[in-house]
Amino acid sequence: MKTLPLLASLLAISLLAGCQALNPSANDPFDMASSDCLSDVPDLQDTACLLESWVDFGLAAQRADDAWRERTLERVEGELASERLARAVVYSWDDSSHWDDAAELFKADLALAPSRLQPLLR
Repeated sequence: MKTLPLLASLLAISLLAGCQALNPSANDPFDMASSDCLSDVPDLQDTACLLESWVDFGLAAQRADDAWRERTLERVEGELASERLARAVVYSWDDSSHWDDAAELFKADLALAPSRLQPLLR
């Protein structure tokens, strides 16, 4: 009779943990984006992936090393609003010497971003 509560507890624990085991990607908090939404540098097209792609890009910029930042800045050297905002995101996660550059780019191009993206970039 003493084993019945123990077995019931083990069953409850395995039922609670079972949902996680069915979806292994649920254990990775950084793998939440759909592969359809992933891109290296996001654009300003107001699609279903707009916020997701900019959040992913911002997280990449936050975690990146100097080599990644340099490569990315070379790819977004243009004058499109999306390129300038991407540069601002990269600069904002760089050292403090680039924060003024980021602020200027955000100030100049934030209004050109879709309205639902603007709060994220602010």
